[in-house]
Amino acid sequence: MRKDGSQLQGFVKVTRDISEQRRIERELCDRETRFDSFSQNFPGFTCIADSEGRFRYANSNFEQALAPQASVHVGKSPRELFSPEVAETIMRSNRMVASTRAPVLLTETINARGEAHHYLVSKFPIQTQDSLLIGAVSIDVTGRIEAEAELHRMRDELIEQKRISSIAQLSSALAHDLNNALNAVALRLGSIRDRALPGQLNDIDTISALVAKAGQSVARVQDFVGTHREAHLQEVHR
Repeated sequence: MRKDGSQLQGFVKVTRDISEQRRIERELCDRETRFDSFSQNFPGFTCIADSEGRFRYANSNFEQALAPQASVHVGKSPRELFSPEVAETIMRSNRMVASTRAPVLLTETINARGEAHHYLVSKFPIQTQDSLLIGAVSIDVTGRIEAEAELHRMRDELIEQKRISSIAQLSSALAHDLNNALNAVALRLGSIRDRALPGQLNDIDTISALVAKAGQSVARVQDFVGTHREAHLQEVHR
């Protein structure tokens, strides 16, 4: 400070307490560090997109699984990264979160590097001062879904085996009864033939041929039953 614009008389010092500002800055930095640590160590995918679907953040798992460069997703929409079907699935769930302002839980299938993977995805709204963002965390459940599909296949196969086994048991019982009846008819025809008149022999031979043909059909049924019983036992003891 100068008096009459000449000799320096003193100084004026203005100070302001910025402790609260520094505290807020440190807290924000700590929050960002904790979020990034959580996101990068999460075993699945984490990402944030804007209301139009463009990715604003993605953790390393997301980037490594879908593209080699970390920056390839930033600012891009699902339509630029995925097939039209996958992109539409992602965008549809984003629109659902944006319209309801509520979390959604769903399964999404993404084809990456020639392989189809299924993800259990939780999406939720992130309201900022200026806009709405869509957050998402997901876990690869491909193994679980494939295991469930195999379990259903094995169940269906077991049901089919039981059905065939039931048919085989019924066929075996019927074949046994028919075979006994045919044997009795054949014996009776032999007894009648010994006492038949010459004009009756042709009829007896015709009936005997039909009985023999029926016996062959019964034998084929018994072969069928025996084959399926053996296959069923091999499947059980394998």
